[in-house]
Amino acid sequence: MRVRIAFKVIVVMLITMVEMKAQTFDLQKEDISLTVDGTSNIHDWQLQAVNISGVIDVEFSDENFGKITRLEVTVPSEGLKSGKKSMDKNIYKALHTTQYPEICFRLKSVKKFEKVSANNYHILLEGFLKIAGTERLIQVPVNLTQDKNNHNISGELALNMTDYKIEPPSALFGTIKTGDRVVVKFELSSKK
Repeated sequence: MRVRIAFKVIVVMLITMVEMKAQTFDLQKEDISLTVDGTSNIHDWQLQAVNISGVIDVEFSDENFGKITRLEVTVPSEGLKSGKKSMDKNIYKALHTTQYPEICFRLKSVKKFEKVSANNYHILLEGFLKIAGTERLIQVPVNLTQDKNNHNISGELALNMTDYKIEPPSALFGTIKTGDRVVVKFELSSKK
């Protein structure tokens, strides 16, 4: 009797492994593009993440994307660069980078996975975003496109700095003030 049950469990496991193939992708800075767009009372500005890493676990069904089971992305706080040292210094001060050296996103669940066309999906991710020591549960809408060998996930997220207890940076004795709202744009690419 026990041998039969064990055999059935093994058969079910093998069938499941054939149907859904799990794959882990280590994401390096070459695989991820992330920018932060903001405003000020003088001009708009942009930060580029020059150092970023992450990991994504995906299950595939045949050649198709199955589901995302893990997604973690880490940006060193001082890996955000504007191209202007004085602005970067103000940003790092506002982010308290000495005390909180990383910005992290960790997936909690996939709330929606909708197939739009043969190679295009709309996905709603829910996860924890931690900035400057404050962690919040957020929802992130993303688009997934795929072909036989590549997967591309892109999206954007608007957020307020004050939601993360960040005082929007200012300069020149407060005459230049940044807006509270920023837009984070990202793109992750992986090869199957």
